Amino acid sequence: MWGVFKAIGRAFKGAGTFVGRQFVRLFGSEAARDFAHSAQELLRSEVGQIVWRIVIELAATQMVPAVKFATAMADIKAEAARSGIEVKESLVRMLIEIAVQRVKGEFGDPPPELEG
Repeated sequence: MWGVFKAIGRAFKGAGTFVGRQFVRLFGSEAARDFAHSAQELLRSEVGQIVWRIVIELAATQMVPAVKFATAMADIKAEAARSGIEVKESLVRMLIEIAVQRVKGEFGDPPPELEG
């Protein structure tokens, strides 16, 4: 499953809501643009804000990627539960990968600031 997200992440490139040429070739420029915009909007949702904050915090650590991921999963699920949000693990995995790619500046506008 991570391979798909990594492949999509590698397709994202640059500043602005821009998506790599390979992604555009496969799905068309309108779909690529819509995907990049939608990915950014997911991070603005209530659970997306939780994911974004935790990914930002973990990005600043020296943990190895596997430990960062495990920590992110546990922390996100716990915080979501405390907030009364029921979220499936597959959705959390997707949001983590989107957030990681945004932190790396691989797609979209400059990374969004946390609200509140």
